[in-house]
Amino acid sequence: MGGTDQMDGNLGRYRISIRGKKWWWCIFTWLIDVAINKAWILRRKAMNKHIDRLSIRRELVNTYLKKYGVLPKVGGRPSTSKNSVSCNRISDDVRYDGMNH
Repeated sequence: MGGTDQMDGNLGRYRISIRGKKWWWCIFTWLIDVAINKAWILRRKAMNKHIDRLSIRRELVNTYLKKYGVLPKVGGRPSTSKNSVSCNRISDDVRYDGMNH
């Protein structure tokens, strides 16, 4: 098998399956797949041991998420809702009256 056939076989196993409506999206995802495949080949040669492609992909994703990831915004109501305000209106004498209720 030639180099192109091996690369196509490697890319076919863990292909990015997000579909887009733009004409360039399939080229972009293919370039990412090729870059990950080449990174797997270089790492395998540098470490002289067998590493599966899925663990390389997971490691790359975790690295980029830690470095560039943004936490999602919390939706819903603001924290100053009626319930939190009503809890603060009760005086400490009533709250701590010693009745344990």
